[in-house]
Amino acid sequence: MTSRQQRAQAEVGKNPSLRELQTWMVERLQHDRDLAKTDDFVAESERVLTGNDGLLPVETLEIYREQYWLRHTGALLDDFPGLSGILGQKDWERLVQGYLGAHSPGSFTLRDLGAALPGHIEQATYLPHHSLCVDMARLEWAYVDVFDALDTTRSLDADRLGAMTEADWETAQVMFAPAATLLKTRFSVAPLRRQLKRSAAIVDDGGKAPDVPLPKRQNAYMLLYRDRQRNLNYAEQSRGAFALLGHLMNGDALVPACGLAGKDVPSEAKDIPGKVGDWFAHWGKLGVIVDVVGR
Repeated sequence: MTSRQQRAQAEVGKNPSLRELQTWMVERLQHDRDLAKTDDFVAESERVLTGNDGLLPVETLEIYREQYWLRHTGALLDDFPGLSGILGQKDWERLVQGYLGAHSPGSFTLRDLGAALPGHIEQATYLPHHSLCVDMARLEWAYVDVFDALDTTRSLDADRLGAMTEADWETAQVMFAPAATLLKTRFSVAPLRRQLKRSAAIVDDGGKAPDVPLPKRQNAYMLLYRDRQRNLNYAEQSRGAFALLGHLMNGDALVPACGLAGKDVPSEAKDIPGKVGDWFAHWGKLGVIVDVVGR
């Protein structure tokens, strides 16, 4: 039994302080079973709570406990639809119960509820398709951060870019939209997530869930971003483009960044300089590059 479970079974003392009463209440709300079916909780609730003409004290407490779980599990389901789609209801419920039991909400906003879920899943080796689940959780939490990132007021000036000399590029810094990040995964989870969400929507509309095959292991190099309509998107990158983006996002100027990317991916080193123009045009079209500034 964990220390948390031991505390949850401990009775609140006589004439408890407000802090003691709040702690007692929180621990009961986080219990994962019907409180009304446990004699100790029934008796304790009668001693601590007043109840009303229509409900026993433990029944009132059980209503709040159910709402706690519905609210928190619903928030996780909203943020991790791909993960729940991989697992199915039984394994998803087991995962969520274990996660909320191990990671009590520590923020005033449900937005932060899933922050520790990717790390929790890494330890949850009992899950089917464990490595795939880890990658999906990492993707979906990255999407949360991308969606909530600040907007930018900068815009890419194509004319100014065209006037820059090679010497300018030696020191110029490429500026990226805050709502853009890189993610490398062992499975191609971004398209899988879209397929699973479409399948869930079909079921919600009363249709039969189509078969969604799980991908085989193959590294994916992704640029995640929020588009101008605030939709979450991804663009798969070659290893060379991904390496270059990583150095540019780290603050390196273009010319030295190309050299560093070539060292990271020797097989593409000769091709990187010739592809930069097309890559920049693509990234600019996505709205990911917003400015280039001199140092």
